Amino acid sequence: MPGLTQWVHMAEIFADDKWWHAEQYRRMLNPDFPQEMVDRAMDRVIEVFHSDWQTENAQHPACFYLRARGSMPFVFLFELGIDLLLTSDCLRQPSVIHDLRRASTFSSARTELSLASALTRCGHIIEFRPPLANGKSADLATKDPEQTVYIEIKQLSQSEAQLSLQRLFMALVSTFSELQRREPWSACTGVGYEIEITHKTLGLLGANAVADEATIAAVVAAVNTEVTHRFASGRPPFAFTVGSYACVRIATDANCTLAGPPFAPELELKRIVQKHFKNPTEQLPRLHPGILVIRTGSVLDAAMTRNIVEQLLANQGNEGGHLSAVIFLPVYSSSPVRRSMFRAFAVLNPRAQFPAQDLAVYKSLGKFFDMADQLVLGRHRG
Repeated sequence: MPGLTQWVHMAEIFADDKWWHAEQYRRMLNPDFPQEMVDRAMDRVIEVFHSDWQTENAQHPACFYLRARGSMPFVFLFELGIDLLLTSDCLRQPSVIHDLRRASTFSSARTELSLASALTRCGHIIEFRPPLANGKSADLATKDPEQTVYIEIKQLSQSEAQLSLQRLFMALVSTFSELQRREPWSACTGVGYEIEITHKTLGLLGANAVADEATIAAVVAAVNTEVTHRFASGRPPFAFTVGSYACVRIATDANCTLAGPPFAPELELKRIVQKHFKNPTEQLPRLHPGILVIRTGSVLDAAMTRNIVEQLLANQGNEGGHLSAVIFLPVYSSSPVRRSMFRAFAVLNPRAQFPAQDLAVYKSLGKFFDMADQLVLGRHRG
């Protein structure tokens, strides 16, 4: 892990060298997208996560992306910067930035910011963290002329196995970023990588912290050794397996992506029900329509989730009538190959006082997150 002096040096390099001007990153964007806007987005990230902050928060997840290079760090930083710019006029954005700077609240604040940005792009007027009469606050409110809708966002915390898989991904990205900087890989212009973690590796994770760190170290070392050997004996493209750990492809058309097998959907749904459906309307005002958004990085089965959650909403009766819908969002992988464990979907409240299909914000979310089928298939049964 870099020392404090190294952190300051990295932050200065980030601001000065404009590494994202390289052709490999320009190719990831629309050709008509102005470079000046890319620079503004990246500069905004540095304003929020400045060098002094980095020296005091070296373990923060954003620091990994700030010091790495490659497609994944570029997309992470660029999208974060764009979302910050798009929501700059939203009421109480500084409170979200405050939570972005804290490691413990970064993930949930990032989801809040991305959803606000999506709705801003759709033309809605967004307010962060609107206060409620009961002393609590919702996460977002859309203050449109004809309708105010409150939105509560839940970021499902990751299980131990999911956290360890994420640490494995980050360790592999860091290793491959370093390999790409050095010869002989650096002499191979435009060559990226794709890594697929196997079911066997996933099965090893989630034992305990010590065992998981040993597994991560073993996988990274094995992959590093095999990649180094391949470059020493030839030039890409390469496609190979590393023991029973991972499948790796290195080629000019590889998009610097990592993937792994999904976790069991029934276990993820069980966690969601236990954590977020004891009182799902607690932070939504009763006199306005509300939407609950739940984001998870694992896989969900839409039909199974819809059957169970719809019944839970029906059981709330009139007490939960102001909750119009629950939207389940996946975590998307980095561009240019945008993937997710499942397609975003919604569950409509059969006892809703404000039918979701009548809400402009629900329609916007449906279009933005490609839930058009849910807008057609869902039925309000009053």
